[in-house]
Amino acid sequence: MKVIKQRETLQSSISLMALMAAINVIVAEIAGLSPVVSLFLILFLPLTSTLVELSCKDRYFPIYAFATIGLSIALTFWNIETTIFYVLPSVIAGYIFGFMAKKKIPAIWSIFAATLAQMAISFALIPFINFVFQVDIIFAFEKAFGVDQMAGIWIIVPSFIFAISSLQTVLSYLVIANELSKFGIKPINNPLFEKIPHLAGLLFSLLVWCFYFIRLDLAYISLCISIYFACYSFGIFIQKKNYVCIILCGACIFLNIFFYAMIQSHLTNYSQLLLISFSTTCICLISCVVSFLIKKKD
Repeated sequence: MKVIKQRETLQSSISLMALMAAINVIVAEIAGLSPVVSLFLILFLPLTSTLVELSCKDRYFPIYAFATIGLSIALTFWNIETTIFYVLPSVIAGYIFGFMAKKKIPAIWSIFAATLAQMAISFALIPFINFVFQVDIIFAFEKAFGVDQMAGIWIIVPSFIFAISSLQTVLSYLVIANELSKFGIKPINNPLFEKIPHLAGLLFSLLVWCFYFIRLDLAYISLCISIYFACYSFGIFIQKKNYVCIILCGACIFLNIFFYAMIQSHLTNYSQLLLISFSTTCICLISCVVSFLIKKKD
């Protein structure tokens, strides 16, 4: 990809920053006109900031960030609240992901950190937008998608924001993964980094049912995080062609389907999907056993 190359000076960086800022402004314009269409376009928003952070010097990123946010607000003055809600978290998430990639942090953690940052900023912006612009941004999206009348929809809103944020960063990683070598970036090969994701997935799988008795929205966030780490663990099995573990994970998912059919009627309508945690628990547990108990051969 010709866009991704090291730029040492401000002059050589301006063209890339201008192009990425223009893309953000266009997406912000479309977002103000059609929230439904924008849901797909915003998936690539953090990618623009990631490309700038990877290709340019760190000290040039504030120039890009202020230009992007300023132009987006200026050209969408009739719908500033939506622009702020979309663009600001994406710019920061893209920077965090690109910066951590430069520091050779494994993708599983750089993606996770960028996702959490974007979700936290999005939640912080909700009361701000409501106070300053007198607009309930979440209700506006619910109405656009026709789910504003659904009782209990608020329960899955945080997990939905997490899912969108993680998908945005994962897409950024898929685009740049093969280009990182151009910058001499190779993730640190530390065995500890390989084991912690499995433990984290198991922990959040168990937290799902701890939060079930406290707050369902936190339970769903824990479920999303456990799915994130479980997908990573399953991907490791596929990468290493560990067919025994792949079959075991498949069997757990298959049993989860029957388990869901048996007891879903005994749970409330808003907590039935939490049964997915049975699969994530099994996958992460298998991963922990493989990582800690089975000795690896050179």
